[in-house]
Amino acid sequence: MGTAKRERQKANKALREQELARKAARSRSTRIGALVIAAIVAVFVLVLIAGRFIDDDDSESLAPSFDRISVIDAADLTR
Repeated sequence: MGTAKRERQKANKALREQELARKAARSRSTRIGALVIAAIVAVFVLVLIAGRFIDDDDSESLAPSFDRISVIDAADLTR
């Protein structure tokens, strides 16, 4: 059986350890939250950048223009 002073020391040490554990958990959750927010912002920025490059190509089409293709008549093929 310990003295009253030793019991107080043990109790204070336990309180300090609990407080450190709480601070570590809070720090960990804050860090994870910051990473999640940073990832969401990064995805949003990438979508905006990709949208700028994809949507602005209205003047130049990659698909062939069908109004320039001439239709060959079957009668022309037999000549």
